[in-house]
Amino acid sequence: GLLGVSTMAPLAAAAPLRGLRVLDLSRLLPGPYATQLLRDLGATVLKVESPKGDPLRQYPPLAPDGNSIMFHAVNRGKGSVSLDLHSQKGLSQLRTLLRSADVLVESFRPGVLEDMLGYAYDPTTPSSHPIRADYPELVVARLSGFGQADTSPGHDVNYVASAGLLGMAAEPSLPPVQIADLAGGALPAVVQILAALLARRDTGQGAIIDVNLTAGALATLCLPLSRFLLNGEEVGRGRDPLAGASASYDVYPAACGGSIVVGALEPHFWHRLCTVVLGPNDEASTVALPRPPPPITPGT
Repeated sequence: GLLGVSTMAPLAAAAPLRGLRVLDLSRLLPGPYATQLLRDLGATVLKVESPKGDPLRQYPPLAPDGNSIMFHAVNRGKGSVSLDLHSQKGLSQLRTLLRSADVLVESFRPGVLEDMLGYAYDPTTPSSHPIRADYPELVVARLSGFGQADTSPGHDVNYVASAGLLGMAAEPSLPPVQIADLAGGALPAVVQILAALLARRDTGQGAIIDVNLTAGALATLCLPLSRFLLNGEEVGRGRDPLAGASASYDVYPAACGGSIVVGALEPHFWHRLCTVVLGPNDEASTVALPRPPPPITPGT
């Protein structure tokens, strides 16, 4: 599983979420990745798809069963049912499934779930959502690009650009992984779902969780933003020590045609590297590191 290649493998083997029932109405990557983590921890996950199926099923390369390898990567071990949620029969079947579920995960555009279930809803007051009256113990995680108050469409690249991540590098480039989908959406969703389930033990009440992928991606900039908020320091376009401003933390071209990575942030590691590579008298070992920031005065 997704946890099987990490230090959490023993926890996954213990299946601590055994008995938890998760209804997954999400598609593509963020929601399915989140429910895959829950499944790897022992939860029973039922994936609800339209008659056409999750679009991710069609993305090449395809497995021998005709479904995408990527689909299998984030939907292994889940049950699956096809429901036409535009029909009364399909909606009736969904309501039946909701009555026995502990968690609902959905990634429709904001307002779609309400339209399907016939709810009137003000997104600014999630605690009063009508679904809580019908299913008071249900934990509902709602993943969207910009939060439930914004119906703008988008994909990962739109979210990381809006959050400012693409502006951190000296030259903006497409990230090799989906940062907003995974670090900004799926992982925060799992954390909040588990927290809501713990709270439910005491209160007997479920929760509505608004998982904003753009806000989650913005939260990954906590270190550079802290410097900007403290003293207005410009941190974009490669000015951050972890984004190209420090010689001790960067990627360099190698003579073989490939690249070499240097990650020697601590002064003693940097000095040792310079001594080994350039000799003991090289002045770079004393000037390449940025000056340490001034101490923060308590109370400021």
